[in-house]
Amino acid sequence: MITTGKCPKCEERLLNVKIEPIDLIEGLSTKWKGASYICPRCQTILGVEMDPTALRSAIVGDVKKLLGRG
Repeated sequence: MITTGKCPKCEERLLNVKIEPIDLIEGLSTKWKGASYICPRCQTILGVEMDPTALRSAIVGDVKKLLGRG
């Protein structure tokens, strides 16, 4: 597979990206865990999203509490 995507800042072709954990904050408190996707060459943040594994774990924990099993 040929990769054609480029970093918007350094314009280098992206063969991979770094993933780093990040807190997602609402107001003054941390609400969720997230992941930031970073250019490995210039360290520009390419995107941020909720950490799907942490989100799933939080949902399962909340459902267990509601069912009286947690």
